[in-house]
Amino acid sequence: MADLVRLAKLDPNDVSDGVPNKKPRLSIKLNAKHREGRPPRATDVAAADNDDAAARDSSNDCRVAGFPRTPAEHVALLRDAERILDERTTRSLADDVLSRSRAVDDLVAGLPGMTRTRLMQMDIIAGLIRDNRDVGREMEEAHAIARIRREEVRKALAENTCLALGVEDEDS
Repeated sequence: MADLVRLAKLDPNDVSDGVPNKKPRLSIKLNAKHREGRPPRATDVAAADNDDAAARDSSNDCRVAGFPRTPAEHVALLRDAERILDERTTRSLADDVLSRSRAVDDLVAGLPGMTRTRLMQMDIIAGLIRDNRDVGREMEEAHAIARIRREEVRKALAENTCLALGVEDEDS
C-alpha cells in the first residue's frame, strides 16, 4: 500500500535531484489457465506463483511499485489491506474500551463508602437501624403527647366557649 502511495506521488517531470524520474514500467502477465473463465484452483495459483517468481527476479519494476501480477497476489494484497484495517480498528476499539473502563473505575472509587469493608458497612447499617427505631419511639411518644394535649385544648375551648356564650355544656 505504501508503494502505491509513493507511486502516486512520482512525477516523471520532476528533476529536483538532477535526474529525471524513471517512469515505472507496468506489465501484467496473465496466466492462460485462468483465461478459461473458471476460478483458479490452489494448484493453479501455486504454479502461477512459481512461474512468476522467476519473472519477478528479472523484472523487479512491477514489485517495486507494489502492483499485483497474478490473481493470487491481488487476493493476498486485499487480505493484507483488510488485516491491517482490522488490526487498526481492533486496536482503536480496545483503547476506547480500556479508557472508558478506567473512567468507570475512577467514578466507582469516588463513591462514598468504597473505602469501607463489608463488616464496617454492616456496623454502620446496624447503627442506622438503631437510630431509626429510637426516632420512631420518640415520634410515637410525641404523637401520644400531642393527642392528649389536643384533647385538653378541645375541652378547654368547649368550656370557655360555653361560658362566653352563656350556654350550658350538655356533657356536664
